[in-house]
Amino acid sequence: MTDIHCLESFTGEIYDDEFGRPTCRNLYALKQFVLSSRNFTDVNRLGPRSASLSPQLAALQLMCAHFMLDEKIGTEDVYSFEVSQKAVYESAKVAPIFHGFNDLQVNMEWVLHALNFFRYHMMRECENTLYVPFHDLSGLQKPLAWETKLQDGSHKLGGDWMGTYGT
Repeated sequence: MTDIHCLESFTGEIYDDEFGRPTCRNLYALKQFVLSSRNFTDVNRLGPRSASLSPQLAALQLMCAHFMLDEKIGTEDVYSFEVSQKAVYESAKVAPIFHGFNDLQVNMEWVLHALNFFRYHMMRECENTLYVPFHDLSGLQKPLAWETKLQDGSHKLGGDWMGTYGT
């Protein structure tokens, strides 16, 4: 039987990236896959509501959102901003954050629109909204992937929002 920890993406030789954060070859390979895959980069090309979106693909895209918030990788191009802005500002009745039986399912399409909306303001200098505060953060304060092997059970979150994104 295969040890589940052998299948973790954060395994192998651990080394520090340019900001002193722990990383590994598996995370590098994941980053290369995400950046070269249309399935993940199309998160920025959200279409009208008539288009169907797989909740599973949306969850994977959200797990890799930190790549799209990396100014060395990401660009100012944020597609379908108007669609995302409309979705984020819709009433909860029209665009609920939770839906399904007893409202137990997260509306992954809405979460992707929220990501797209805030990414627009963080990555586009010409908007003069969140660009400067976001780019003034140190590399250790920006969203990043997990830093250790994943473990079962619940864990205490970090003390501020910047630390809790990747822990």
